Amino acid sequence: MLSRIQTAFLIGIAVILWAALLLLHGEPVAWRFLAPFSSVVSGLLLVLLVFDKWLWKWRHLHPWLVPNQNLNGTWRGTLQTNWQDPRSLQRPGPIEVFVIVRQTYSTVSARLLTDESESDLLVGKFVVSEDGVADLLGMYRNTPKQSLRTRSPIHHGAFRLRLEGTPVMTLAGEYWTDRNTMGELRLTEHVDAKAHGVEHARTLFVPPPTAGSTALP
Repeated sequence: MLSRIQTAFLIGIAVILWAALLLLHGEPVAWRFLAPFSSVVSGLLLVLLVFDKWLWKWRHLHPWLVPNQNLNGTWRGTLQTNWQDPRSLQRPGPIEVFVIVRQTYSTVSARLLTDESESDLLVGKFVVSEDGVADLLGMYRNTPKQSLRTRSPIHHGAFRLRLEGTPVMTLAGEYWTDRNTMGELRLTEHVDAKAHGVEHARTLFVPPPTAGSTALP
């Protein structure tokens, strides 16, 4: 989002260009018209703030004005790695993962949670092709639990996730790490609430009891 200085600078350029064109056409330019300049800057900043935080989510603005889709909330899915246990030479099966996304129009942050580690997004960017296909690209830092770092140290990686559906129903793609491992990630379930841990995330996806069901003692 633009800062106040950046906004004032752009409005100032627009005013100068407007005044120059009026002068070229022989129209008088009165400096009193600049009196509300500060109020215009403040008003535009307020509009930009509202748009950046809330208004961009309005579906009627997609995709003609806002290309990025809203991913806010908690996603659940699976991760399959190509890593092999050096002792058993076995590859673990799909791992349950949760991804918490916090997004505005201008920013995106994400945290991936498993039972063993957390991954935090360091840099993220949406890329939309000419045919409307959208990807989320990023770099992240993975921090395993302290007790597991002898076999799984802190490391970094990159990923690409394809946004499938409008609105998005699935996030699917692949990742690579600086430990020379890679894998696939697929997220197919979503809730609006933002989890603050693995156990909390699991409770968000517990189906509600059906009508007429009886709770176990």
